[in-house]
Amino acid sequence: MKYLVFKFRFYLYFIFASLLFTNFVNAQHNPYDILTTNQVYSGEANSQKSGNKWQFNLVFKVLDKTNNLITGEIEWPSLNSVNLIKGNVEGKILNFSETEFIKKGGAVINTNYSLIENGDFMTGSWNYYNKDNGEFSFSLNPTESDLSSFSDLQKRVIQFAQNNSVVTGIATSDKSNKEWPFNLIINSFDKLTGKIVGQIEWTTLNSINRIIGNVTSDSFTFSETDYIKKGGAVLGTDYVLYLKKGKITGSWKDGNSDFGGIEIND
Repeated sequence: MKYLVFKFRFYLYFIFASLLFTNFVNAQHNPYDILTTNQVYSGEANSQKSGNKWQFNLVFKVLDKTNNLITGEIEWPSLNSVNLIKGNVEGKILNFSETEFIKKGGAVINTNYSLIENGDFMTGSWNYYNKDNGEFSFSLNPTESDLSSFSDLQKRVIQFAQNNSVVTGIATSDKSNKEWPFNLIINSFDKLTGKIVGQIEWTTLNSINRIIGNVTSDSFTFSETDYIKKGGAVLGTDYVLYLKKGKITGSWKDGNSDFGGIEIND
């Protein structure tokens, strides 16, 4: 009789535990719906084998729900490493692997990660060829403190990129005294490397050109690389800007021996 009671209680416990797990999984969101591209997610990984802990910064560059494709970069500051990641979503599980070195340091590649939403965090585990494994988690709610290591100039560009803002400005020629108004859009800013990609529209020249550049703590540089809408503006023009007295301003030069100043409006 006692055995039957024990068996019945165990059966009830099993059903209860299964329901709890099902409710937990059902309460989770699809990672594609809660993650954002070009946002720095900071977290920590640990090793079950050695007990070591490593801080990391994770940026998703592509979150393609239609094709179930994820790409991005992960930085390990204490290991002086930045690696490329690729992955996908299975159900509500985020899976990705470190596939290539971007900045080779002490971190290895081919480490695999699986995570699920857990409150305000993505939590899960990692495994490296079954030789080492551990826990891995990052916050889903980055705060302003995550930008504390960036300069005021970098914060301004980050804001442009996150808001997908149309930033207006004007360029002038020291040679001809001509002025050209422009609209600038920063489509992406990689907080780990400083690389920016965007476009610049020259309204009076009927032109839109692609730009690629870089932002450091004290300078914002970019070049016009490709035509989006070919008009009167040339390619190959290089720009260098700085933050001075609250204004982003600087200079430009092209391959036709012209040069001048440039200023971005607030």
